[in-house]
Amino acid sequence: MGLDQKIDVRIEALGDTDGLKGMWLDLQARARHSFFQSWMWIDCWLRNLPQTHWPKVLIAASAGQVVGLGLFSDREIRRRKVIRSRTWSLHETGDPCYDVLMMEYNGILVDRSREEDVIRAVMLHLSAQEAWDELVLSGIDPESPVLDASLLRSLGLGVHQRLRAPSRYVEIRELNESGSDYLSSLSSNTRYQLRRAIREYEKRGPLQVTPAKNRDQAFAFLEEMMPLHQKHFIAKGFPGAFANSFYQNFHRCLIAEGIACGAVQLLQITAGTAVVGYLYNFVQDGVVYNYQCGFHYEEDPKIKPGLVSHFYAIDYYRRLGMDRYDLLAIDFQYKRSLTQSACELIWVAIQRDRLSFRFEKFLRWANKQRLRVSERFQRPA
Repeated sequence: MGLDQKIDVRIEALGDTDGLKGMWLDLQARARHSFFQSWMWIDCWLRNLPQTHWPKVLIAASAGQVVGLGLFSDREIRRRKVIRSRTWSLHETGDPCYDVLMMEYNGILVDRSREEDVIRAVMLHLSAQEAWDELVLSGIDPESPVLDASLLRSLGLGVHQRLRAPSRYVEIRELNESGSDYLSSLSSNTRYQLRRAIREYEKRGPLQVTPAKNRDQAFAFLEEMMPLHQKHFIAKGFPGAFANSFYQNFHRCLIAEGIACGAVQLLQITAGTAVVGYLYNFVQDGVVYNYQCGFHYEEDPKIKPGLVSHFYAIDYYRRLGMDRYDLLAIDFQYKRSLTQSACELIWVAIQRDRLSFRFEKFLRWANKQRLRVSERFQRPA
């Protein structure tokens, strides 16, 4: 395909998924993409969304071949009671009830040979559409060409960053190639906590990782993991992800589709007959994404079910020859303890120049100033 060939972009209603499936799988084979951009994820998302929330499909094509795909949902939202915005969300709905999935490593699916050309054509086309005020892009690479500053300036668009979070990971391939011991790469405090916890668990029996071998066992692990997850987060004052029925239905669909081919994996970690915890992972192109978990927490502070479970999972995937174990975004202490590498993901809104957004920006600035003044007067003399 010549790089000078014209790229045509169109946006159309999504009538059914059969035609989209063929296009998506064909382009997926030619694109750099994460599991969250895979047809398996997208298909389960669409199958569980109500028709009222179905997105529009953006299609970029050149010389009769699809070179770019994305799904945008439109919704009018209100912030601070006075800021109204017509939003187009990429691979999300704009409705919190259905956006509990936490989209990460997101982006428009693009032919790897023409990434910058396709993204430029897509942004030119989107900027010509008057039906939106903001493009909401969740969990994207801050170096994505969609955020090219010169391109956005030329289109009269700005970027408001809502969240920036590290996605921490373990480079398993580097450990294997160097012959290094993973435990020795951790801090002395983490090594001490792990060894102490492992000794405590081994009093109950040998520690073991058991992957779900089929759909029935995977569903059984899920049913055991959910209340553990819920109990932990409810105790911290949060509702827990599995309180949402859409979230549950989506993941049952994803497990049913992905367990047989190994794209979705559930691990049970045990000490003898005692369950330590469960890990719910996605696997693609040598990368393991740890998406969800549930652990048996105990009152004894020496018992560290999360640290031990991840430690044994990393060893399990190391023996399988995987490249990376990714703990995904949103920072927690256990992620910092287990990893020494990270990339960043950002949650942004590409905005048109609207008076309401200028006012909102002023309100954010004023609030920061108020907090600074408050902190200053609270300091001891």
